[in-house]
Amino acid sequence: MPETYTLVSRKIVYSMSRGCTSRMDMSESLGKRIADLRAARGITQSELGRRAQIAQGHMSRIEAGKQHPQERTIRKIASVLGVSVAELLGEEQSARIGCATTAANAPVPVFTAGTAGIGKCFNVRGYPIRAGESFIRRPDDLVGEKHAYGLRIVGNGMAPAFRPGQIVVVAPSKTPRIGDRVVVRLKDGRLLVREYFRKGGNIVLHPVNQNCGDRVFSPSEVDWIKPIVRATCCT
Repeated sequence: MPETYTLVSRKIVYSMSRGCTSRMDMSESLGKRIADLRAARGITQSELGRRAQIAQGHMSRIEAGKQHPQERTIRKIASVLGVSVAELLGEEQSARIGCATTAANAPVPVFTAGTAGIGKCFNVRGYPIRAGESFIRRPDDLVGEKHAYGLRIVGNGMAPAFRPGQIVVVAPSKTPRIGDRVVVRLKDGRLLVREYFRKGGNIVLHPVNQNCGDRVFSPSEVDWIKPIVRATCCT
């Protein structure tokens, strides 16, 4: 009998069901979706395998539909591609899995502040649209924030609050409040990590490090401002 996905204790397992797509068809369909999503993000197959910690040969067989990945492998691939498990598996399979396997539960992708083109990793709403360089475990209090991402700190502008190498977690669906520590994308594509204030209609970005000065911008110079909700240990 053909196999389909069922959710048991928040894990993806195989179950037998009449009249459903065969496992081979499912593997081919999944492999094609992975390849299409990867290509759309400008990631090579070897790069996807490296980021998801999957051997090149195994990654090649998955995309070719010759091998069906295990649950933990599916979750890793989804995280690197920046989609939910349900989105990766497709509409038909998503309906069988249920909401527990969405991006709301997926590991959080991590980017590095200060790298070339970092601003292009996010859309106009501040949501990540490219695969992260790595990923970290999603904090329990961010299960509902499916667009959350981590940003690895570069520089000492926010020291001692945030130190170089430390990862801060950003919740782009939340609205920042005055005094929040935030990530800001300027119109020129740069990302800044600062404390957020307003003065005379302008946006004031304040560093924690007293050796660095305030930066003042008009709203027209800023694309978006997103709140930092937590910081991890240095990695």
